[in-house]
Amino acid sequence: MEPINPNRLAYFATVIDAGSFTRAAERLGITKAVVSQQVARLETELKTALLVRTTRRLEPTEAGRLLHARCVLILRDVEEAVAEVGEINTEVAGVLRVSASNDYGAIVLAPIAARFRQKFPACGVELFISDAIIDLIGNKID
Repeated sequence: MEPINPNRLAYFATVIDAGSFTRAAERLGITKAVVSQQVARLETELKTALLVRTTRRLEPTEAGRLLHARCVLILRDVEEAVAEVGEINTEVAGVLRVSASNDYGAIVLAPIAARFRQKFPACGVELFISDAIIDLIGNKID
């Protein structure tokens, strides 16, 4: 069996939750035709009908009810995982190493470094203030 496109699962679940292809399309911000095509492809891939379609009603089959219940859990897990990953990667960390001449470093760079530390407390700042020529690569200066 080929892997199922997860977007099709989301479209299918939205159709069930919304009660119609039209309302599902509105919620998803796509056309009704796209939603209908994707659900039809999902049914083809699974080799089973998921919906009973009439002119007035849309009802899930037994397989459709089962799949919908699982889709709800899967989609919730995906949302939670994305939120957790987003929380992990929001903090900037590391060490910023900067070199400058005496006058420029004292007057301009030092206040900037202080503001940087306030904004990114998990980051360290190492200032190399000197009028001497410094090996930027050897000293690993950013």
